[in-house]
Amino acid sequence: MMDHALPWRVGGRTYPAIPHGFPPSAPALSMTSTGSDATECDVDGWESDCIRETQQGRPEAFNPLVSRYAPRIRAYLYRMVRNQEEAEDLTQETFIKAFRNLSRFDAERPFRSWLYTIATNTGLNALRSRKRRGTPVELDAERMPSPHTVPERPAGHGMGREEALELALAQLSDRASRLVALHYQEGFSLAEAGTMMGLTENAAKVAVCRARKQLRKIMLEGHPHEM
Repeated sequence: MMDHALPWRVGGRTYPAIPHGFPPSAPALSMTSTGSDATECDVDGWESDCIRETQQGRPEAFNPLVSRYAPRIRAYLYRMVRNQEEAEDLTQETFIKAFRNLSRFDAERPFRSWLYTIATNTGLNALRSRKRRGTPVELDAERMPSPHTVPERPAGHGMGREEALELALAQLSDRASRLVALHYQEGFSLAEAGTMMGLTENAAKVAVCRARKQLRKIMLEGHPHEM
């Protein structure tokens, strides 16, 4: 595993440092979407300045973007792969991809949405690769329930709401769990979340509606329903 506390080098070039240290837990998942993060604006234009300066050949200008988004991206990827070390490496991979492809960034699009799209694709690719190899992953059991664990009692009985919801969410399909996390936890609109997952807004609405019904069923009965 790479040391994220120092600048990293790829192909002879030095890239910005990713702050090390893993958050104690990812932000709590709520089934009420406020959209507050999604409507957050770059009031001072500092993100645009960082992007422009990076594109003009000053890689250190990318550092503030890494500092702002790395903790949340790391927590988001941890929820996806449920392994701390892998989430750290995927976070680094996400920012390497973003840095290398910054020349393709559409300035009309929010940087945050673009970055989360890269993170989502990176995480899903890791999950698909894991499934193809049939390689078991060593889960951080004390931090997150296994996605393959079906509780002996209905989720929500005898456990905290957040724990029960996390356990239920882990039993959804990759697509459904990503849509729910992007919309309800990360604050993206359904249109934005759908775009990240390659879905139209209407398709995303239908998928999230079905995911909510499935989550209720898991919470009440302790087993998933096929989507």
